[in-house]
Amino acid sequence: MHKNGERRNVSMSGEITELDGQPCILAYVTDITARKRTEQALAASETRLRAVLDGVHSGVITITEQGLIESFNQSASGCLATVPPKWSAAM
Repeated sequence: MHKNGERRNVSMSGEITELDGQPCILAYVTDITARKRTEQALAASETRLRAVLDGVHSGVITITEQGLIESFNQSASGCLATVPPKWSAAM
């Protein structure tokens, strides 16, 4: 928890070591709150995009520059049986 009372996400690691001949614990704490918020925003964005694409009646297929299927919506799934065998779904 931050000194202002806000909950924070942290990554912790530690090790047992010696200091002046005495055993002690050396711990590292890194605030990862911003990274977690970014990950959550990305997941929410992906969920919204999937909902939009699955709501479209036309088939939508995205293909990489290498010719691999990157993603497709529900309407396109029926078309995939006719996709040339060199393409593969990367989902």
